Amino acid sequence: MSTKEEVAALMANSDPEAKISLLKKAVVTVTKQKQMLEHHNQQLQEQMATIGGELAQMQEENQNLQRRLKAVELDAERKIKQAAASGKSWMGLASLVPGMEAGDHKSGTKKGAAKSATGFNLSPEDQEKIIMENENVHKQLFELKSTYETEKREWDAKRSQQGAELQALQAEVMELRGHLDATRQAHERLNVQHITQKALVQFCHYFFTLSRQHPTLCSTRQKVCTFSIVPELTEESKRTPPREISEELSGGTVTAVATYFRTLLDAISVFIIALRDSFGTHITTTTSGNIHCYKDRLTTLLEAHNVRKADVLAHLQSLESTVANATSSAAALTQLMDSQGLLLSSVEQWLTLLLEHSRLVINACFITQCNTDNDDLQKNNATKVEMMSQSLMEALATVRGILNAAAFIFKDSEVVMRRNECSSVEWILALERFWWEGCNASQYLESAMVQVSKVLREWTQGIRSGTTKTSLKFIAELAESTIAHFHMYKTDEQGNSEENISYQTTPSLLPSIETILPELDADTFPSINNVEDDEIIHTLSSTDLSAICYHTQMNFTLMDLAAKSSALENAQKKVNRLEAINQQQMDESERMRKALQDQIRLLSEKLIQYTNSEDQVKGRVMMQATSHLQMDQ
Repeated sequence: MSTKEEVAALMANSDPEAKISLLKKAVVTVTKQKQMLEHHNQQLQEQMATIGGELAQMQEENQNLQRRLKAVELDAERKIKQAAASGKSWMGLASLVPGMEAGDHKSGTKKGAAKSATGFNLSPEDQEKIIMENENVHKQLFELKSTYETEKREWDAKRSQQGAELQALQAEVMELRGHLDATRQAHERLNVQHITQKALVQFCHYFFTLSRQHPTLCSTRQKVCTFSIVPELTEESKRTPPREISEELSGGTVTAVATYFRTLLDAISVFIIALRDSFGTHITTTTSGNIHCYKDRLTTLLEAHNVRKADVLAHLQSLESTVANATSSAAALTQLMDSQGLLLSSVEQWLTLLLEHSRLVINACFITQCNTDNDDLQKNNATKVEMMSQSLMEALATVRGILNAAAFIFKDSEVVMRRNECSSVEWILALERFWWEGCNASQYLESAMVQVSKVLREWTQGIRSGTTKTSLKFIAELAESTIAHFHMYKTDEQGNSEENISYQTTPSLLPSIETILPELDADTFPSINNVEDDEIIHTLSSTDLSAICYHTQMNFTLMDLAAKSSALENAQKKVNRLEAINQQQMDESERMRKALQDQIRLLSEKLIQYTNSEDQVKGRVMMQATSHLQMDQ
């Protein structure tokens, strides 16, 4: 098995740590190859410098030969003129002396031809030297072309090999990224389930502490809670709810929820529109393509948000109409439970949309506010974006878990009220509001909303001014008002209200409750001194321990996920570095190829010029000699 096949088998069957070690070995191998190529490149550069020096020497010798050639041409022209003049003089003398014309003319012609032949030809040493130089130039050109072809083949082979390694690394990175995404999604699902279980445990713990508290030590608010969870109603009030419950606990609750959601959804729509419109040509830290990309993504997010907003508002309107036209029929109760389930489901989908696009919105907001090319500031903003996105996503996941817990609890509302013969829309909403107060008492929901408010405040401080900051500040104020509303239901571990939090009871509701609530004594709580209470406490303690174990397991999962994410980032950095090295080597090879081609073209042109000049000189000399011979004849 070859080394390549072994590496492929190990990369296919080993774990991520072994793959990372193989990637490190690959990086070391590529680095050594780079060093060898750099050394070989240096040798080639030295050879090119040597050839350049020899070429300069040859050019200088060629210039000397050209000067000598010009001198020989001038001497030849002078001798031709002298021979022509002497020929004329001899012809004149021959005309004066009879009998000497033919012989003297022939002898003079032969002498002129001999003189011209000896005067126009180069010396044998010069000719031999020119021939040797020509042969050397051809040899150098051949060697240079051979070296270039060899180096080109080697570079092509190395480039194809490194390209294959790069593709394998990219495929490995994509596989690891897929594993990371799958692990992150599984982690988010487990986190939602974990938060849901925590919310249920906190819900049970909250009402268990209330039921364990003696009635004489309970505050007025806790008597209301006792009335809601154990409706000891008289016969005449079972079918007809009191006016306070019908108007305040039922209609008031639905109206408050509808108003809150309408305000929040409209504020988020305004914020997304303002953020999208803030992208323009004044942003100098990114390209126009990125600006258009962000605007398109924010437009898509706004459309998806409007769809979720329409669903939530439609279900809220259905719920309001159901409460406004409340009856005790089974159809009304079924419509109420269906509308309520659809509302919670649509709110959860809307939260999921915000969770998936929180990083986009935060990053876009910081891009519009950062108009400097300072690298440190951009890195600081990237760190802020990452931290804020992570915090906001964790908080939204917690809120989703609480909503799932509330939906799980609310689905039994109708069964509980039918069991107590109080099956009406008002009684169900009153009971669910009481249960929602128990969910609000969850420390996880309060901490999640505090985290959301903190992120929004920090986010607002990073924005200078404008509609974006105003809308985001309004959303942060809504989150803070929600936290203040949660504090009304906060109790300590014994179920007592904390002294630093004031709870304002409704005066109109208390008389009705006092009239229908019987006198509570020890008989109302027959299980105070019962042994079963210890079993319940033990069960709750075991549940808390199970939740702690689950939380510990989730922490280990998070640590493993962080390690894998770090390994993936390191692998991605190595891949980027290898891509940069490969690109540099390709650029260097291209520059060397162009330089070698330029040298070959230059030497070829010089050789052609030299050959042409030699042929032209020889041709002119022969033509002149031929013409003079003809004239002499």
